[in-house]
Amino acid sequence: MSERIVLLGTSTLARALVAEFARRGSAHPAVLGVISEAQGAELDGFGCPHLGTLADLRHILAEQRPGRIVVALEEQYEHLPADLLLEIQAGLNLVVENGVEVYERLTGKLAIELLPASTVLFSSEFRPSKATLSFARASSVLVACLGLVLCLPAIALIAALIRLESTGPVTVSGLAARLALPRDLVEIALARIEGEGQALRGNFTQGPEQEWCNRRVLARIHRLTLGRLRREIEPVSTADFLRFLSRWQHLARGTQLHGVDGLLQVIRQLQGYEISAAAWESEILPRRIARYAPEWLDRLCLSGEVMWGRLSPHPAFENSEPRRVRPTRAAPISLFLRQDAEWLSAARSDAAPALSHATGEILAALERRGASFFAELARATGRLPSEVEDGLWELVAAGLVTSDAFENLRSLVDPKRRRGEGRGRLARPRHAAGRWALMARDAAGGADKLKIVPQLLLRWGVVFRDLTAREPLSPPWREALVELRRMEARGEVRGGRFVSGYVGEQFATPEAVDLLRAVRRSAGGADEMISTADPLNLAGILLPGGRIHPLAGGEVSLLGASKLSAVSRQLSAGETGAPADR
Repeated sequence: MSERIVLLGTSTLARALVAEFARRGSAHPAVLGVISEAQGAELDGFGCPHLGTLADLRHILAEQRPGRIVVALEEQYEHLPADLLLEIQAGLNLVVENGVEVYERLTGKLAIELLPASTVLFSSEFRPSKATLSFARASSVLVACLGLVLCLPAIALIAALIRLESTGPVTVSGLAARLALPRDLVEIALARIEGEGQALRGNFTQGPEQEWCNRRVLARIHRLTLGRLRREIEPVSTADFLRFLSRWQHLARGTQLHGVDGLLQVIRQLQGYEISAAAWESEILPRRIARYAPEWLDRLCLSGEVMWGRLSPHPAFENSEPRRVRPTRAAPISLFLRQDAEWLSAARSDAAPALSHATGEILAALERRGASFFAELARATGRLPSEVEDGLWELVAAGLVTSDAFENLRSLVDPKRRRGEGRGRLARPRHAAGRWALMARDAAGGADKLKIVPQLLLRWGVVFRDLTAREPLSPPWREALVELRRMEARGEVRGGRFVSGYVGEQFATPEAVDLLRAVRRSAGGADEMISTADPLNLAGILLPGGRIHPLAGGEVSLLGASKLSAVSRQLSAGETGAPADR
């Protein structure tokens, strides 16, 4: 009689066992039935009767009296009645066997495809050894470290990029500490970000270490800073601004400069501004230099630091038909530093004016011989000294020649000096010792015209459109405005509303802003009388009323009242035109 068995479960393994026992016939154990919680359609086609559920296990075993119980549950670690089976195995002396082992013994095959997940997971055959586990863990750590080393630069780059976009200026050490990354990797990442144009380096907060900042963040900080600085400015009145200009240009009492160094500073401030030749040493320099001595200007000219000449184009150059240049002591002359002569002469014209015959010979001699003394020009042209004097003065008024000494200009302006008359220091030789030379006629180029913009700031402290009306060398305001905005972006000047009552943008140097505040806080000083040739003659520009021509002569009040000569009154009323030299 063959052995009788009972299957516990209706899993795929149980079906395979039933089929295998049926195929082998009566020589092998007979399956009495299956015990399972399954019902109905789940038991269709199983091939053996359903004996009952696990709750009836004792009753079924007592009734059927099997020799073995084969466990083939779907998930035995979840449904196996272990306590009951142990009790039955001990009490009834039954063999409880694993269905996997029975299947592999019958077929000689591995039942991997029939195994439940828990059997595979906890089986000793599938459990790795300690050596295998140690090797796997070491391999995982090695791969992780290798991946970290290879990916760390990319991680540093991404982290630095994200951090820069969410913060302001930061140092390399600060960024490395926040990201917990090595300093070298952070420096490499920042260099790559800078190369892509997304970050800038610099000293943004005046700290001891170089800083980095995202370009867009820095631009936003810059815009907000400019806006805050502009809102901090409180505009002054026109009267306060004129008092500021009086101090800024060293015209007010107590602000005059001293000595040769002071004279050089005044010339640096006024260079490019043309004033009549006779007014420089009679009205302009003595008001700004305490105890002014003409020898100081001679020393600066002879040392090569300062030169003089006409910079603006003469009206004779602007006509389609040649017009004679008329010599006059009211010809506009500028004092300027020799090192700045090139860009100051950018507005000069290359056209040749109509000159007298004697003047043309003097000009040709200078072009041929170069710098020459007065006596050399007289011998080269064969002209009388008086003709050479008149010709040189005509060339000076046309802006074609200069001299390496200011005494040469004095001798042409002052008739007594020409005749060797006068007393004291006015009793000079008929002709000064300086050489005469051609003014440089090379146009400096359109871009160099903007170099006058810093000069305007140095001269006025505060620059706006109305104030540039007195500047013949000033570029168009739309071009100057671009340069001023660029200087504001670099932090060299400040923009804002400094003087009330004038439209358009205004710009000032930091020193001028401080002086404006001091003038606004101080009590208004006494009014001053200045020459009409003075740069501070701003009647009709900043002050109401008509303009007073600089060459009119007489005096005008700094704040508006005037004490003018008859010629000045005629010019103001429009009775006559401008002087003939213009």
